[in-house]
Amino acid sequence: MEKIDKEELHKLKPEERIKKLKELQRRNVREFQEAKKLIAETEGQISREEIAERVKVPETREVDITRLFDQVPVNVSLAEIAREEVTQQNERYIAEISYEVAKNALEKFYEGEKIDLEAVDAVGEKLQKVKYTTANEDIAVLAIATLQVFYKLKREQHEL
Repeated sequence: MEKIDKEELHKLKPEERIKKLKELQRRNVREFQEAKKLIAETEGQISREEIAERVKVPETREVDITRLFDQVPVNVSLAEIAREEVTQQNERYIAEISYEVAKNALEKFYEGEKIDLEAVDAVGEKLQKVKYTTANEDIAVLAIATLQVFYKLKREQHEL
């Protein structure tokens, strides 16, 4: 901001003095508005920086897709799976083991063995819940695939 020299202003004619003072006033208003705008921008920047400091950055972790191809032990029966309680901690295990057991049950059915349809229905109900409640797409896909195997098994057993 420009300083006012009062002695110089008094030396000017009144019209020129008014003109000079009005010009000074316009500059001061512009500078005030610019300062106000800069203050608002700086406060916004400080606010964003504070928020960024409070928000935790998620940790990156390596994804191991080889687990998708691991074989799940299939020495579990459909009845045992039907009795198992499904929780968030074991939903992947239930989906994986159910799929393997369902494939084995279908193979056994083709070999002539009788399959417990009540256990198939009980496991199917559990998988229906997993399919709709899980946030993990892999688990949902496994649940759907198992349900399709169960559907095929039930359809073919009813055809006999």
